Amino acid sequence: MIIVSVAFVICWFPTAIYFIVLNTTQMSGAISMVHQVVGSYTTLLLSCLYICMNPFIYAFKHYAVRKKLARLMICANP
Repeated sequence: MIIVSVAFVICWFPTAIYFIVLNTTQMSGAISMVHQVVGSYTTLLLSCLYICMNPFIYAFKHYAVRKKLARLMICANP
């Protein structure tokens, strides 16, 4: 569970900090637009990375989850 929590903090902490900084600072013009686009896509990528990593973390750490995932992946057994 520690690995899941650490991955959550690593992936979602930049998003929280980005939106705090975005809401508390004033930027003008094209710099603001570039900053918002790059920052929002980067933080969105990190957030999606956590969502994609989560099943692999559970499969790596828990035998029961790994066994169920293996059973789901094998299409030969009806």
